[in-house]
Amino acid sequence: MFSLTRNITKPIVRLRSAAERHCRPVNCGRESIRPVLRRHDEIGSLARDFQRMAEQVEGLVTAQRDLLGDVSHELRSPLARLIVALGLLRPGLA
Repeated sequence: MFSLTRNITKPIVRLRSAAERHCRPVNCGRESIRPVLRRHDEIGSLARDFQRMAEQVEGLVTAQRDLLGDVSHELRSPLARLIVALGLLRPGLA
């Protein structure tokens, strides 16, 4: 009875600890849940779904970071030109 319970709870505990970790899901999560990913039951299926979800979240976070960087860069150039133009128009303010 104990081994059956342990067989079910141990992989779930691994998944939970991987979800709670504050690091990149693909890098950290894959190593700690690798034995769970190899299972061919519902728990293994849950682990594979969790891994896919973590990879998607990582992709979305990366895309958001890239977008914010691009927007910041695109806004910085026109603002710098406007500041220079204002400085040329009103020399007493610069």
